[in-house]
Amino acid sequence: MATAAAPAQIVPKSKLSNEFIVEVLARKYQQHLPVYRQCAVLAEDYGIELSRKTVTDGILAAGGLLSAVVKAQRLELLAGGYVQADETTNAVPNRREDRPQSPGLHVGV
Repeated sequence: MATAAAPAQIVPKSKLSNEFIVEVLARKYQQHLPVYRQCAVLAEDYGIELSRKTVTDGILAAGGLLSAVVKAQRLELLAGGYVQADETTNAVPNRREDRPQSPGLHVGV
C-alpha cells in the first residue's frame, strides 16, 4: 500500500497552514495590519495564542519563496531604461516632545 506525498508547505512541519500564512501576508501588506495586532486579534477573538516570532517566521519563509518573483520584477523594471523616483521630503514627527521633526523621504517609483 502506498500513500500520496503530502503537499508542499511554506514552512515544513509548522503549526501554520499555507492558507493562514497567505492570510497574514494579505492583512499585513494589503490592509497594513501589523503582526502584533493580528496576534492580539487571534488571542482575543478566537483564543488562539501565537507568538509574533512564529507568525513572522512564516512571513519570512514565504518571502524567501518569492525571491524569484522579485528578481523577475526587478529585471522587468530595469528593462524599461528609465526609472523615475519622487524624492520629496516630508516632515516626520518624532514621538518624543523634546526632539524637532525630522525630514522623511517618500520614494515612489
